Amino acid sequence: MLIWFCASQRILKEMTVSIFMLIENAKPLADGIWSGSTPPHTLQMLGEPKASKGTISILGVEEPVFDGSAKSVRFDASRTTVLNLGTSDRLLIVAQNSTGGTDAGSQESISFGPGDKEFLRVARTVLTGAPMKTAEQVLRGVRAASSGDLKRGKRLNFSNVPDNFWYVIVQPRVQGLSITVRGLPERFGPSKLELKIDRPGYTRFQVANPEDVQEALRIIGLSKRRA
Repeated sequence: MLIWFCASQRILKEMTVSIFMLIENAKPLADGIWSGSTPPHTLQMLGEPKASKGTISILGVEEPVFDGSAKSVRFDASRTTVLNLGTSDRLLIVAQNSTGGTDAGSQESISFGPGDKEFLRVARTVLTGAPMKTAEQVLRGVRAASSGDLKRGKRLNFSNVPDNFWYVIVQPRVQGLSITVRGLPERFGPSKLELKIDRPGYTRFQVANPEDVQEALRIIGLSKRRA
């Protein structure tokens, strides 16, 4: 649920008014990433979206404030960008240009299927440090937004079922993940991650650092879904 409210402050003898947004029932997914719910038409008041694809809306916000006890995220509407305007009430809130994190202990439990658990076991076995944490955060973020399970292939590759809108390979040699999503690179807009054409109709990118998890989840969230 989204609530609008105003806050005023006096700066150099001039009164300034800021419009804030409050997303209630927000669920922390990873550092600086939350899921929530609000009708898409309410987000249109924030300005022109960068993209309008898929079912999940994505907001990029600066200096959000998360209240763990109230389970809410508050942020300044004037410092918010609609990265994607989806067709459903499902929403991802991504902190930008700030730490925006929450304690791991405040993250809600997410149910993982047997394939997801196998992916985590493999990642924790062959990856270390930041890459291992990245793998855990990516899967947590995907599952919080989309149900399903991973299915292991012949080696260290995993496909999502029942809809393979993302495909991930654990790479122990380079210590990271190779992720493939459905859609050409231009579908996902400008990105700080290097987007490459994979097989026809698919895009591939690599991620190894927790600081890139937010962008990875944004890209995965824009992947085409089966009708």
